[in-house]
Amino acid sequence: MTSANFNPFAGGELLRVTPTTRPQKEIIASAQLNDVANTAFNEAVSVKLSGPLDRELLGACLDDLNRKHDILRATFSRSGTEICLHEKSAFELDYEDISDLSSNEQEARIHQLWRNIAISPMNLEEGPLFFAWLKKLDDATHELIIAAHHIICDGWSIGLMLSELSESYANQRTCNDQEQDDISFFDYAELIDSREIGNSDNDYWVQQFSELPPNLDLPMDFPRPHFRTFEAVRFDYTVNPELARRLPKAAASMRVSLVNMVLAAYFALLHR
Repeated sequence: MTSANFNPFAGGELLRVTPTTRPQKEIIASAQLNDVANTAFNEAVSVKLSGPLDRELLGACLDDLNRKHDILRATFSRSGTEICLHEKSAFELDYEDISDLSSNEQEARIHQLWRNIAISPMNLEEGPLFFAWLKKLDDATHELIIAAHHIICDGWSIGLMLSELSESYANQRTCNDQEQDDISFFDYAELIDSREIGNSDNDYWVQQFSELPPNLDLPMDFPRPHFRTFEAVRFDYTVNPELARRLPKAAASMRVSLVNMVLAAYFALLHR
């Protein structure tokens, strides 16, 4: 995007401006390096839907989800210091009927969409940063793909949104018909900003991390390619059921998320 084609009023009326949170500033700084760095923050998930589908109801539920959670409609200032909330416009569910294709052709079409999501940078200044696609595979099977930039939505949040979307659709009602007691992200960002001004927690964490372990320089099997590719190998392991039950309780006792606890254990293992 250049200053010549940037229209500050393209997203509708500007309703609210709030300081960005510290993690968002870090993401913006990384995303502004280049398009490849920006695409590293693209989050996406797909869900197979079986049975008769009311596409209009699903679209209405997605539209109200987008309205309810204001951060999904956010854009960011060029300086990276402000979150901007524009007047809501209708959310577009991109629909495509590919039921006339063979299963291999359907798989290739969806694979191409996934590739496009992975390599297409999202525009933080102009948006949108939240997308959904619906592919009809046959009369009783659809695939829903949802993508968002990590600056507005992480993997955990996408899971929560899918649960909310499922509940709204199952009850055949949209968010308009439900109680809404969720705090606005913009309210949360202002609260965090007021706390950071006081800098009450900064000294504590500086002290906690005053001594850091040495950087881990692991040898690589192959040289890193000059251009980013998406070739990889995945290894799956089964965790003992008893351990799987104990891990969330252990994380809760330490007041951390399960993901952070498992990552900490993984890093500790690498350093041994």
